[in-house]
Amino acid sequence: MSSWLAHLIAGLLWALAAYLLLISGYMAALCAGSWLLRSKGRGLPHGRVPSIAILVPAHNEEAGIATTVRDLLRSEYPAASREIFVIADNCSDRTAAAAAQAGASVIERFDTTNRGKGQALDWVLRSHAHTLERFDLVAFVDADMFVDPQFLAASAWAFAEPSVSVVQGRYTVSNPSSSWLSALGFMSFAYVNHVRPAGRTLFGGTAELKGSGMVFRRQLICETGWPAGSIAEDVDFGKELLFRGVRVVYAPSAIVTSDIPTSLRQVTVQQSRWEGGKLHVIRKFMGRTFRALVQAPSIALADALIDLIVPPLSAIILLALLGFGLALFLPAPPAWLFLVPLLVFGITVMSGLIQLRAPFRTYLYIACAPAFVIWKLVLLAKLATKPTETEWKRTPRDAEAARDADSASVDRKA
Repeated sequence: MSSWLAHLIAGLLWALAAYLLLISGYMAALCAGSWLLRSKGRGLPHGRVPSIAILVPAHNEEAGIATTVRDLLRSEYPAASREIFVIADNCSDRTAAAAAQAGASVIERFDTTNRGKGQALDWVLRSHAHTLERFDLVAFVDADMFVDPQFLAASAWAFAEPSVSVVQGRYTVSNPSSSWLSALGFMSFAYVNHVRPAGRTLFGGTAELKGSGMVFRRQLICETGWPAGSIAEDVDFGKELLFRGVRVVYAPSAIVTSDIPTSLRQVTVQQSRWEGGKLHVIRKFMGRTFRALVQAPSIALADALIDLIVPPLSAIILLALLGFGLALFLPAPPAWLFLVPLLVFGITVMSGLIQLRAPFRTYLYIACAPAFVIWKLVLLAKLATKPTETEWKRTPRDAEAARDADSASVDRKA
């Protein structure tokens, strides 16, 4: 190898090592913060209990909507201080009837030209603002959620601090032992939806919005509406709030969970939407966040910028292993530098599992992680080489996936 090429590769490896060490330091700080963050309190908050309107957007969720409504009705929160509103959005099944029978107030929407969850939320916030005026807080819970009895009370505790305007609850997986895919999904959620938002909240950053288990002060959400309508509408909105000076605060005791897909077809749809959404957010907000940080430096904006440059964990693993392999054949940088991100990654993921008290079987499925990482890298490569998705695609429910699988089997036999 010629000397100039060796120097070029060494320079690139030093740059890669610096990038990975920056990310590793950020992950390590968030991991430490996740251990230090404490919940505000248990039971009902002292003094006046804030009234909460719970909005549940639902599109053809007949099979599961009653369970979510019943969970919310069983909340350890005064019945007079809460009301459940199911937004039956362009439904062709009995979602509205099932929600009403379970005890929710139902708002139906029919607009086939302006489809999407974000669009439905914006419509109800603007067209039914008068209905929400009597509430202090507005919560958002997806139609396929299992809601902890303390979700509303834990959220209300977070708002005891006057500076808090938006709260994101802990959104995790309810079926970690169902399959290797759900176990790895639990690991991912433990890191993305618990460790990172906990650390970011502790150190003055924003927890971001996760799409469900979100609570807003009514004045704020009725003023803004739901301005984001992309496939990453929740993350979009969280970024816009940050530019308005509004941080999202994480409340680890406000818990909602949902079953994660157990078939590869379902996971592909879900992961494509999530990762495509992340690419959209990076392209849309990277330059804007940098400019805002230069103009008005703050911890929250610095945190947001670093968060944008942190790639998926599978990409971190690939970059670290690639750097390690090349460094073995060059005098600089030392190869061990590329093992640091892998060590930090492992500690961070294990911390999430321990903090969320993962079932023992979940740890056994870690052996399947290399196969999932390879699959994920292939998916990321495909997403990076095609136009950004603009249409929100719902993850097929188990019954729908089974029906499609049966149909495909019949077609093959035919």
